[in-house]
Amino acid sequence: METIESRGPELGATVVIDVGYNDQADPYADHLDEVMRVLLAAGVRHVVWVTLEEAQERWALINARIRAAPNRWPQLTVADWAQASAGKDWFVDGVHMTSDGGLAFAEFLRPFVLQACGQPCAPPPPLEIATSRLPVGREGKPYVTALSARGGVPPYRWSATGLPGRLHLGVDGRIRGAPRAVGVSLVKLRLQDAWDEESLLELALRVRR
Repeated sequence: METIESRGPELGATVVIDVGYNDQADPYADHLDEVMRVLLAAGVRHVVWVTLEEAQERWALINARIRAAPNRWPQLTVADWAQASAGKDWFVDGVHMTSDGGLAFAEFLRPFVLQACGQPCAPPPPLEIATSRLPVGREGKPYVTALSARGGVPPYRWSATGLPGRLHLGVDGRIRGAPRAVGVSLVKLRLQDAWDEESLLELALRVRR
């Protein structure tokens, strides 16, 4: 509560709550209501509340309070981790996650956060290489062409294999140089964005005399 009150508007519009393993079941609903009132007063508009593992009866009772909360708080969405993780080998002791459990938890939580956040957090369009062909080069002559991309989250990072000798691809997506030999090369382009999404494309690059 002190953290929420001290941070105030810095919390942003969407907050995820994952607490309760050390709490008692009987007063949990009242405490949840107190937290919701303080969050809304701080300007929070969407709350994602995560259920607990049900390795103890007390935690199952707490989950019942969490699942009932949206009836009182339309701003609250329940992320039912207890149901999603039931029977999975993601825990050291029934509660504390392994590394696999941590990854599974992140994947589980992501759609709840995106849905609560709405358009500001909407996933970007799929990353793809927009260039469909490479211009013909001339042996020993300067060659420059810019690759293009769409979707994903800039900044982009480019790399390539199979370029003709003396041609190089910069991180800015420009191929530069002066090809030294006539022929056709199959260039494998690789594009990555700020979220480490990846797009691959193979294009032919012809060099003539």
